[in-house]
Amino acid sequence: MTDELSREGHRDNAKLDPEKLYVATIASSHMLTWLEIAFGMEIDVASYLDSAHGIMSELKDGGYWVSEVIGQIRNFPMASAHHAASASSAAAPMAYR
Repeated sequence: MTDELSREGHRDNAKLDPEKLYVATIASSHMLTWLEIAFGMEIDVASYLDSAHGIMSELKDGGYWVSEVIGQIRNFPMASAHHAASASSAAAPMAYR
């Protein structure tokens, strides 16, 4: 990673990892899509916990790329069991890999 990704004057001069930022972007999009589905079904979401990680694969030229992003919704307490079952079935295709 080059120093150009860490701006001068950044609070702690942390260097940003583009691969981690890419995975975080996909996980954020996943969360927002899932919440839109839940709200569209008039489900009160008490909390949301998602995990995501990326798989780096080597290219023929020796470089690397994020070949997979794997994530899963882990916990989402709902207002009622009926709504939770409906949301779980609606969210099942949303699991990404």
